[in-house]
Amino acid sequence: MKMLFSNYIDQAKATFKMTSVRFCKDLSWSELALCFAFYCLLMVIFPTEPSDDLLRHMKAYTYGYDYRQMWPFSPGVPSFNLYYLFDVFAGGVHQLFGPHGFAVIQILVVLLYAAAIFWLLEGASSRNWRFTLMMVILSLVFFRISLARPATFESGLFLLALAACNDKRVTWWMHLLLGCLIACFYHLFFIYLIPLIIYRRAYIGSLLCGLAGWVMYGGMNYFHVIWKVVSIQAQRGAIRVAENQTIVYALLPSLFILLPVLFYWRKDVKRLIATSWFFLSNQMRYMEVILPSLASYAKHWNVKLPQIAVALILISLCFFRPVTRPDDSWAVLKGVVPAGSRVLCLHSDPMFKLVYANDNLQVSPCLDAGWDTDEVKTAILDAGNAGTFSENVLTGKQYEYVVENTLKEIPPGLELYRVAGKYRIWKVPPAIGSVLGSAARTGGIPCRES
Repeated sequence: MKMLFSNYIDQAKATFKMTSVRFCKDLSWSELALCFAFYCLLMVIFPTEPSDDLLRHMKAYTYGYDYRQMWPFSPGVPSFNLYYLFDVFAGGVHQLFGPHGFAVIQILVVLLYAAAIFWLLEGASSRNWRFTLMMVILSLVFFRISLARPATFESGLFLLALAACNDKRVTWWMHLLLGCLIACFYHLFFIYLIPLIIYRRAYIGSLLCGLAGWVMYGGMNYFHVIWKVVSIQAQRGAIRVAENQTIVYALLPSLFILLPVLFYWRKDVKRLIATSWFFLSNQMRYMEVILPSLASYAKHWNVKLPQIAVALILISLCFFRPVTRPDDSWAVLKGVVPAGSRVLCLHSDPMFKLVYANDNLQVSPCLDAGWDTDEVKTAILDAGNAGTFSENVLTGKQYEYVVENTLKEIPPGLELYRVAGKYRIWKVPPAIGSVLGSAARTGGIPCRES
């Protein structure tokens, strides 16, 4: 009996050893591709809708790529399109795939980042560790890359170039072409090319070609617009934008990524210098560059992951991303105002959704409140801080509708047109100017319950 029991123990040990050896083997390329495809499929089934810029990029073609037609009441909007080639691409996707085509652009962004990060992680101790680390990094920046803005693509291309700089197989002319691609569709391209010059001088050529191309397109006014963009915070007044939060504040939830940097920064000093360049802005908007670049130092850890661990981590990461609630969807505002209407939004969030969900609207505010009139900026601040409404913004602008969700009182004369999710749409009568003038002495009236 004792010998029989001992045989069972020996067989169990042999089975466990054989199983552990099999499970510690690296997943095949086809298995990794299948796992990644499943992750992308969930992005389509359970979408994370872009909340801002991508929505208006996909509808820019309906305005002839002229944003002055979209925001005619915003005097600061540039005379030329700062995102023309990207708008052509995004508009083509919208025409081909319809209003849910944003998922296609988001998947393209994820593919770009996955390729760049996987390349940055070249030399990792195992394929399982390399793939897992790539998926973890993607999840850390998903809240940023799901926005799929031109700057998001720009950041992904920068990471791709950063990985290529450490690969001797990439020739100088390939770097030159990649730099020109970075330069061609984003007006602030030089921010991403300058740190690459410490790796390859070919990016000096890309920088010069990019500047020449933008000057040919926008004229010398291009430099004036760039100065306005760089100094935009001073033009916003008291209005604060989330992406301009300090990098330190944004890094707090992800400070653990600094651990591999502390141990292995000497392995690639140039990468650390290139990453530090983006810290100079002290703005959260560059987190999709900083996090992957710093986290890539973790590849130097000698980590062996069994296949079951890779599977469990992947499944967990599939749920580690936001999913848009129905009341936050652009579809809530579909058809809420007639096509071609003039609309004042007291928050930027519904403005992007209105443009996407309706046709040929003329709206305020524009893409950045710094380019709006003082009256619009005052109205936005009053609505957000005190729940009041500065009626002066309606005078002379011929707005037909006002969209908001925070007002506690409204000017006399506005009529509740409809309620769409969490937003209220108010109708502005044609004679609102005279109504406001006669009611100036009495002040606002309480906002009706929706």
